[in-house]
Amino acid sequence: MHSDFLLVAHSREGHRQAYIDQFSTLAVDAGLNCTVVENWKPTLRFRGPVLFLMIEESFFGYVLSAVYRSLFARRTTGLLFRGREAVEARGVRLKLKGLILRLLRGAPPVTTLSIVPFSACPGLASVADNWIDDPQLWDLDDLATPPTPLSSNVAKTASGRNVLVSLGAQNGSKGLDFLIQTWMSRPELRDHWLFVAAGKVSPDMAALAADFVGAGGVVVNQFISDEELSSLYGTATVVWGVYAPHYDQASGIFGRAVQYGKPILLRRGSSIARHAEVLGARAVAIDYGDPEAAVKGLRQAVEGSPSISSSPQDMRVRSIGIVLAGLGQSV
Repeated sequence: MHSDFLLVAHSREGHRQAYIDQFSTLAVDAGLNCTVVENWKPTLRFRGPVLFLMIEESFFGYVLSAVYRSLFARRTTGLLFRGREAVEARGVRLKLKGLILRLLRGAPPVTTLSIVPFSACPGLASVADNWIDDPQLWDLDDLATPPTPLSSNVAKTASGRNVLVSLGAQNGSKGLDFLIQTWMSRPELRDHWLFVAAGKVSPDMAALAADFVGAGGVVVNQFISDEELSSLYGTATVVWGVYAPHYDQASGIFGRAVQYGKPILLRRGSSIARHAEVLGARAVAIDYGDPEAAVKGLRQAVEGSPSISSSPQDMRVRSIGIVLAGLGQSV
């Protein structure tokens, strides 16, 4: 008989749908009848295991649910995306987040799982019970990248040049302004590179994006389908992952770049850069806001070669086992 299982996901935006699909499939394979809910409140009455897809979506909802359900020995597991901010705790809110996670850690029915390895940020071990690899490092069964009209158009525009792609939401958090600054301040780049920003552009970046297009860059200001996303990874020479200092969390873009074997630029000192170093991924970390560093980083990324310490299959087996254990199931 199937057990009931709640997956709490407050939104399906960005990469969340891919996470929902992955964990829904994982639950079914484990003999659990998965139901996705968009609010944490139903978890209070629910007797079966619960997985919060992203603790930060409703931190206090996760805490209240976990504490209340623990009174009845009901298992609650949550994925922690921005654990480093709780460790470094700059400000009252983040200090409180860290304190609460430390208090929850070790409570038998509650399992907080970082999606950044402890070795990439040792302090995570104080706020999480264990860690898994970001599912977008191991979720793909098919690594083919068939072309789409969008990727074909990019390749045609590139006309033999290297292609740097920034994927997903295009805003200051994702370093769009830095990408454009690099393009605008280094005209010589345009002989050998095409920069592409593919995803919805935030209104505050619209004028900057227009200047970027005027200088020969490409902006695809629309929702990018999974098929288009895959095709753009196939077209890319290098992937952009140099996100703003205030945006420091796990990244699905990074995970997919690793799976597709594409080099990626990252911000030096970020959690993703530390994760890449641990994995031995084909990544180059650069200082944020330094166009000259970006130019050098592009050159290094093209010349480098991958040496992944763990295969996606190894990550998959380990991560699935840990999530299932948190839900009281075996592999």
